[in-house]
Amino acid sequence: MAKKSVAPEKNTPFFLRKITPKEVTDAIGDINLLALPRPVESRVLYDIFGVVRFATILPDKSGQGRGDSIRLSGKFKAVTPDEYVFESGRAFIPVMDEILYTSLQAAKEVDPNAYLEIAFRVAIEQAPTDKPSMTGYEFNVQRLIFKQAEKDDPIERLMLEAKESQAKRLAAPAVNGGAGTDPGQGAVSTQGEGSGDVSTTTGQAPAGSPAPSTDSEGKKNRHRASA
Repeated sequence: MAKKSVAPEKNTPFFLRKITPKEVTDAIGDINLLALPRPVESRVLYDIFGVVRFATILPDKSGQGRGDSIRLSGKFKAVTPDEYVFESGRAFIPVMDEILYTSLQAAKEVDPNAYLEIAFRVAIEQAPTDKPSMTGYEFNVQRLIFKQAEKDDPIERLMLEAKESQAKRLAAPAVNGGAGTDPGQGAVSTQGEGSGDVSTTTGQAPAGSPAPSTDSEGKKNRHRASA
């Protein structure tokens, strides 16, 4: 008798061997990314949050010229619009994989314990008519947050958070009508569409720390899905 596979339940973490668009959609079973009706309807697949500690280039063994891929290792969680929750120690993020690899390698040259904290929205949309695609769609990946931890040091993180907390208090308007400091010096908050507020605080990075090589904030990146 065949063993019945376990299906994910809403709002309950479900472990995947790797978080990818295909792994997530196959687990839910609502769509087949390889056989979507044309024209393809734009839709958000999931938001992915995580800590990237290692990035590995995997040579293409398909024999179909798909190109090498990059596997991210660390700790990841993906949340779909329908409130399915997936967790894994590995992930593939289309469009942004090469940028993440480059940023992590540059950071590790300064500090071998460096890692990246990420948050992206992964979606699909109809491929342009002038760029034919066998799947009929391309990936659209929006950055919600991209934060590089300079060092894996809890004490330095606490010191930085304390400095930022003090900056926010100074930026608040004075009770008796006195002038506060420039609000631009306080915390930076980014709101992800439909996924609640996602925020990060920023402070002065240690001298010599490399800046992540990314696109401008909120910029949408597009990449045609491979066959």
